[in-house]
Amino acid sequence: MIQERDVIPLFLDACPSFKPIWEQHRAYWGDEDAGGYVDMSEVARHLVELIREKHTECFSSVFAIICIGQGHVAQVPDESYADHPTAPDADATISQCIDA
Repeated sequence: MIQERDVIPLFLDACPSFKPIWEQHRAYWGDEDAGGYVDMSEVARHLVELIREKHTECFSSVFAIICIGQGHVAQVPDESYADHPTAPDADATISQCIDA
């Protein structure tokens, strides 16, 4: 199971384009803890923007982290995770988001 303190570093590894957004978010909050929900809203906002721009190359890795966080698997994703039976179909999920 992923610990809360590990979530953002995993997202930063999975989606490097999130790094400048995260740095700006942390600069705004400084030493104050923004809270997990606020932090994750920045991740969500970035992912929605990537969908709008049709830049979804990192989504398989991002969805793998989400599946791990939900307890579907007990290991950190690697290149082979996309073929794992519980891995979400990123293209289908993206299509559902765009069509909604």
